[in-house]
Amino acid sequence: MHPVARAVAQANLISSVRTFQLRLHLLNTGENVLPDMAICDTMFRIVSKALDTDGYEPDRVMRGAHSAVKQCLSRDGVWYVQDATAIDQGLKHLVDIYPQLKARSVTAAWQKLEATA
Repeated sequence: MHPVARAVAQANLISSVRTFQLRLHLLNTGENVLPDMAICDTMFRIVSKALDTDGYEPDRVMRGAHSAVKQCLSRDGVWYVQDATAIDQGLKHLVDIYPQLKARSVTAAWQKLEATA
């Protein structure tokens, strides 16, 4: 992927995550949030890979939130209200950490993700 296209994609993903955070606690059990969970999963994977590149690990909050996202994806995007707090807290960490990541680490994470797609 071209670096400019990757930067645009990253900005769109972060914007989508922030928008989802705003409506997260308003969702009812049973609603389908598959597109939102797919975006969240991508962001958790990117941040995890970037942190790994720099020799760090995601914290427990992010790991727990990513686990809840994966569980929702395994249910084909069916939302459970009890997942809201864990996912919200993990997304807060993700949005705080993402801008602090080194550009080369994020680029390497995107390349790894694209190679597995």
